[in-house]
Amino acid sequence: MTQKQWMLTVVEYGQEYGCIATGRSGLQHHHVVGPKGKHNKVLIGPWFVLPIWWELHDVSSNNPNNVTHFRHRFTDLYGKQKLLFAEMVETLQNGGIEVPEEDILFAISLTNM
Repeated sequence: MTQKQWMLTVVEYGQEYGCIATGRSGLQHHHVVGPKGKHNKVLIGPWFVLPIWWELHDVSSNNPNNVTHFRHRFTDLYGKQKLLFAEMVETLQNGGIEVPEEDILFAISLTNM
C-alpha cells in the first residue's frame, strides 16, 4: 500500500463513518505526529492520520477541545489518538480493506499519543 492509497482509504473512512471522535461530517485530516514523524526510526507520519471534524482540528477554530491547540483536552475527552487510530484500522480490517504494514502499525501503537 502506498501513502497516497492510505490517504484515500482514510478519506473514504471519513466519508462513511465521519469524524473518528464525534462521527460528525466536515472533516480535515490530522497527521498526529506530522507528515514526517518517526517513532523508533520507523516513518509513521504519513500513516498516523485521523479524520477529524474541522472544528476539532482547524487552526482557526476556537473549540476548547481542538486537538491542534489543546491536545491534552482532546485526549481527555476522546481518548488517546493511537487508540482512535487502532479503532479505525480494526474497522477497516474487518471490512477487508488493506491497512499499513504491521511494522508501521506496531510503531504507532508504541507512541504516547
